[in-house]
Amino acid sequence: MQGKNETILVVGFDGNMGRRYTAILKYLDVDTIGIDLRDKWPVPSQYTRAIVATPIDTHYKICKRLIQLKKDFLCEKPVSKSNNEIRDLIRLCKFNGVDGRMVCNWAMVLPRMTHGINENKIFIDYYNSGNDGFWDYIQPVYLSKLDDLIIRKISPVFKCKINYQSAKSECFDLSYVKIIRFWFTDRNQLWTLSDALAANIKLLQWAKKNHVK
Repeated sequence: MQGKNETILVVGFDGNMGRRYTAILKYLDVDTIGIDLRDKWPVPSQYTRAIVATPIDTHYKICKRLIQLKKDFLCEKPVSKSNNEIRDLIRLCKFNGVDGRMVCNWAMVLPRMTHGINENKIFIDYYNSGNDGFWDYIQPVYLSKLDDLIIRKISPVFKCKINYQSAKSECFDLSYVKIIRFWFTDRNQLWTLSDALAANIKLLQWAKKNHVK
């Protein structure tokens, strides 16, 4: 597999998602370097590309730094809550020849699900959406036909169906492994920063229409 001759910088490696990506990379036999927000960055020659797994409000600054260093990156979702910041990153990536991607593990949850946007029927019921409000729903909103999206916050046990197929928690664990594999073997399977912008726009429209906070 491609990637075994690389070293990946995991920014935010001691957080929940950073630990997940570090575990996946080790599982795939890929070398890693981990830093947190206050740590000194390694010299650019020590790593080939980076995963950004820090709080949302830090993504923009970190991604800009990686672009300046000419390092391709995979950023946790959402890339930013500001559409203008994402537009700026798109511009900078194009100018500097850097490939920036947004995490899209939901697109890999079930083998036969439709990867395309606006094409899936999705049902979610779980009391805890996460720490970032409606932003935690950016992936299912982007993937779904909005008329076929049902989100409830009642069940103490995570329940999810995609196109009438049950998606258990282990399916989501495996989906993260899949996106990292694709990042090394076929990154075109992953969402671009243009997708990140389109997902933001769709999510904000959905949240406004449904009075979701």
